[in-house]
Amino acid sequence: MHQDLEKLINLAKESGQLTEKQKEIILRKAEKIDEDVDEVEMVLESLSQKIRDNAIPKSKSHTRKCPSCGAIIPSGTLKCPECGFLLEDESEAAREARLFLEQLQMQLNRWDEVEEDDENDDPLDIEKKKASIIQGATIPNTIEGYLQMLTFAYSNYLSSGRDGDGRPLVKNAWLGKAKHAYSQLLLRAKEDESLNPIIDNYAFVLKEKPAKSYTLYIVLGIIIPLALLFYYIIKYV
Repeated sequence: MHQDLEKLINLAKESGQLTEKQKEIILRKAEKIDEDVDEVEMVLESLSQKIRDNAIPKSKSHTRKCPSCGAIIPSGTLKCPECGFLLEDESEAAREARLFLEQLQMQLNRWDEVEEDDENDDPLDIEKKKASIIQGATIPNTIEGYLQMLTFAYSNYLSSGRDGDGRPLVKNAWLGKAKHAYSQLLLRAKEDESLNPIIDNYAFVLKEKPAKSYTLYIVLGIIIPLALLFYYIIKYV
């Protein structure tokens, strides 16, 4: 087969679809260069069948591969969580979820500014307020919403301090949101197999344990020796 025809057919193959317009262009090209049109039509029919057999309907596809690093990511995500590559294409449900998360982040940022500007505010009170905002956030009840909440919440969980820093409230609130989103996707995956790559990739989320605060242990470690010392002084001195 002529190399120009092969290029056109390969382009259709790579795009994952063979439209009537593409067929028309390929057949017109075949006729122009005196290729056997019937033979080319057979090739196109075979290609079209393969595409139909392998394709996942667009409305059902909730994952895709990052064109930069190959990581499997939610279809509504605009930035690859692995390499930071900026993606295009956004459904209405994905846009609604993105705007919701942007508003949530703005609320939390305002409390960060309060903590920085007002030295009189108790940092623990601010942590409690931020944790309360996260716990009360209700993501749009869509697959796209839960997909975005899962990646958003888990990334924030990883970046919001560490075990033993004395203030694990926000960290644990993010983990709770990530687990909730994952559980919702797990339920939906029973009817939508296209979610399975995400379910497999984030299975470890449910195994994550809440961060612990060692503040109480530190306080007890100070109070108990002082109490024993006070008791010894009263009794023996």
